[in-house]
Amino acid sequence: MRKLLFALGLSICSMVSATTYYVSTNGNNNNSGTLSAPWATWGHAFNSAAVRPGDTVYFRGGVYHMTTDNLAYPYTAGEGYRISLDGTKGNYIHFFAYPGENPILDCSNVNPASNHNRGIYGESDVNYIHFKGLTVRNVRQTSGKVSVIGWGLCGDNNIIENCTVHSCGGKGFFGTGHNVKYINCDAYENTDPLDYDMPGNDGVGFTNVDVVNNDGSIYYINCRAWCNGDQGFSAISNGYLEFNGCWSFNNGNLQGEGHGFKMGSVGIYPDQPDFGPLKRKYVNCIAAYNRANGWTTNDSDTPTRHQEVHRMHIYNNLSFFNGHHLSDSWPPMQYGFVIYKTASDASLELAREYYNNISIGNEDGDVFIHSYPPSNPVFASYTHSNNSWDGGVTVTLDDFAAVPINREAGITLLMSTRKSDGSLPDLGNYFKLAEGSDLIDKGYDIGLSYSGSAPDLGPFESNFTRTTPIAPVFSSASIENATPARVDITYNLTLANIVPAASAFAVRVNAVSRTVASVAISGTRVQLTLASPVVYGDVVTVAYTKPAANPLQTTAGGQAASLSAQNVKNNIAAPSVPVFSSASIENATPARVDITYNLTLANIVPAASAFAVRVNAVSRTVASVAISGTRVQLTLASPVVYGDVVTVAYTKPAANPLQTTAGGQAASLSAQNVTNNVIPENQPPVINISSPTKSTSYIAPATITIDAVASDPDGKVVRVEFFQGTKKLGETSSAPYSFTWKEVPQGSYSITAAATDNQNSRTVSGAVTIVVEKPTATVNQLPIVTIISPLKDNNRKYKKGEKITITAQAEDPDGTISKVEFKSGSLVLAQIVTPPYSFTYEPADTGTIVMTASATDNYGATSVSESIELLIGSSISNFSDFISLYPNPNGGHFTLETETEMPVGQLIIKILTQSGNVVHEEVMDDTAHMNNIDISNLPSGSYILMLTSSKEIIAVKKLLKL
Repeated sequence: MRKLLFALGLSICSMVSATTYYVSTNGNNNNSGTLSAPWATWGHAFNSAAVRPGDTVYFRGGVYHMTTDNLAYPYTAGEGYRISLDGTKGNYIHFFAYPGENPILDCSNVNPASNHNRGIYGESDVNYIHFKGLTVRNVRQTSGKVSVIGWGLCGDNNIIENCTVHSCGGKGFFGTGHNVKYINCDAYENTDPLDYDMPGNDGVGFTNVDVVNNDGSIYYINCRAWCNGDQGFSAISNGYLEFNGCWSFNNGNLQGEGHGFKMGSVGIYPDQPDFGPLKRKYVNCIAAYNRANGWTTNDSDTPTRHQEVHRMHIYNNLSFFNGHHLSDSWPPMQYGFVIYKTASDASLELAREYYNNISIGNEDGDVFIHSYPPSNPVFASYTHSNNSWDGGVTVTLDDFAAVPINREAGITLLMSTRKSDGSLPDLGNYFKLAEGSDLIDKGYDIGLSYSGSAPDLGPFESNFTRTTPIAPVFSSASIENATPARVDITYNLTLANIVPAASAFAVRVNAVSRTVASVAISGTRVQLTLASPVVYGDVVTVAYTKPAANPLQTTAGGQAASLSAQNVKNNIAAPSVPVFSSASIENATPARVDITYNLTLANIVPAASAFAVRVNAVSRTVASVAISGTRVQLTLASPVVYGDVVTVAYTKPAANPLQTTAGGQAASLSAQNVTNNVIPENQPPVINISSPTKSTSYIAPATITIDAVASDPDGKVVRVEFFQGTKKLGETSSAPYSFTWKEVPQGSYSITAAATDNQNSRTVSGAVTIVVEKPTATVNQLPIVTIISPLKDNNRKYKKGEKITITAQAEDPDGTISKVEFKSGSLVLAQIVTPPYSFTYEPADTGTIVMTASATDNYGATSVSESIELLIGSSISNFSDFISLYPNPNGGHFTLETETEMPVGQLIIKILTQSGNVVHEEVMDDTAHMNNIDISNLPSGSYILMLTSSKEIIAVKKLLKL
């Protein structure tokens, strides 16, 4: 602190008759403004009569909240702190941050009284003021009609240094005047979200609007703008605007455009002064990752904007990856640079000069040249040379020593904290040219300092100089056995991945030209893929004619010379020769001879005349030849049969001999034996019905056993089927072949049996006719059926979901039982066709289930058992023995008496029929042990009384109404 005060003392003493004042968050505007008695508000400092030219006001660190309570100047909420003071030439008034501290003016508490909201606003002519180290934030847009300016300043010879405006609802810095300098200032996150027309479209980092004064001049030096709703930098004044070393990145949101630098002048129309001196200058600036274009002249000639051209200099800038992050169609263009056709003629448009600029990675392209009118378009003119899009260089990311890995990393890098002196952050090697880049020393001398033989392209001049690169020299050429269709040309240096056209190379095989299908670069090698492979013993040469475009070259740019025909070393190994293994004719393909070799064959098919097939010493015509893997397949004019003796021979032809894919050719073959695997013709099976015999008679309903005898002379019987006419009765797959046909009604029937052998040959037996006669008249006796478990009237109560075994006993005096069915009402619960007649019943609900069993005999007669009743509850209760009914039987009036305490809760008395239907229901009186019940309206019969709660059956009793 002592050192700091000493430094301040020196500074103060250096100013003639200068006074130093202080503002602090704990000050008071009634104080004298000394270090120990500071003022409280910025507005007081900006307008105090005590502050004179040459004086300095230091703002101590901390957050100063502008409210209606501390608006000493100008008295109206939203109009901001106005500045009424002026310095003089050589005696600026200094409004500085106290060294090492960060004073912040926060305007979030202000609700504007009109349609303006300002933070600092020098609306009148403010001159010779120097601001340094101050921050304005949170000037809010409270409605769509409110126009916001974070920091506005109008006047001459002013300096705004190391100042920041952020998080405001509109423009950040707004300035007009002459010789105004913005040095090392930042404007970010300024957006108008509530605009009625186009939200975001008024959120500009730095802007100026002066369409009256043509002699104004504003300088932006090493300033940054990012994350603003519209442009980073917008130039609208008639005067001279210079941008030197500024960065504009990641601008554009909501309906804001998002240009990095908007260069044109909305106010420059034909009624303004004619074409004159330089109006715009952009040097060593960066526009990156913006929503729209990096730079746009914005001086278009359209039906609504007839703008004249003005002189512009755009030198050594970088437009880097603008666009690329849009999901909609706004804005319509994302180029590095956009140059509009103006209302001026082409000779004047040439005053827009573009030199030494780099445009790379922008979504729609490097540069867009506008044309107008649509009916007879004339393209815009501009003077340009030595830009990355002008030819002579090829710009890629490899031209940079370092680039961010993605958009997010790049934005983070560019918004890094400034250095302690307020200058731009050190980007290291990012966006700087790499050693060996062809953009080094490729610029045009426009008067800026440079090293080397000429300026570099882009905003950062490198210390590298270009030297004449070493040319790669041919070393050798070869074809390897593993890649027989590729010529590898080796040079002594690593080559750049710049690929010449295939026409630059000439390959000859055995003195015949062989087409080069494609070219590739890999390290020190050029790889030529040929249209067809070279084989063992071929003589190959290769030549190279250096083309005008994309010649062979190193990464440093050294270009290989043309080559006359050079010998290519043929390293293709002598191929293995395929050797005959066997020949056969398979049963499934009796008209085809399969010749097998020990190696896979190429699909190169000899003529059929190269093969000779003899069957039983007689020549058999070969109709066609095919290759499949290791096999040669000869299709014969007619098939071979079982027992034929077959031979095959092969004479190697001059054209298309049998060979492997490597070129190994099979030798000629003398007659070789062919294995004949054709099997003899299958003989059908034999079958007849042994029982019953013809015209055998039966009495209906009959049970008839059909027996068949079947055999196969050259195989085995796999299936015997039995038929009545065309109706299949059954089948069996093993002897004895028998089938029992039951319940055959009266009639005459023709039965057959069919045998199928193991080769699917089938024989049908002769038909046997049988007769089933009508039975003599007898009286069928009904079956007898009884449910024996559970017992009737056992008074047991079952739980819902409990497994209950139901068993019936059934017999038929004069026949057999066909089935027993268990029913509840008309619902069939189970059907059993063989004894024991039993099933497990699981009740799904509570209540009384009345169940019967019915038995049906072999003549269709049915009897029904006595019913049983199953009482089903959600749980089993033990209260049935503690209730009494009397009298029982009764005439319809009886008493229900309980002998013990019943479960707590409402109890319901229900009277049910034997089938389970509720015919009477009432609530039990829980204050007495007796309830008198009247069911005199019910018909006489047996009923069930059930006492239930909401959850379970408490007790069940039977009663009889007389």
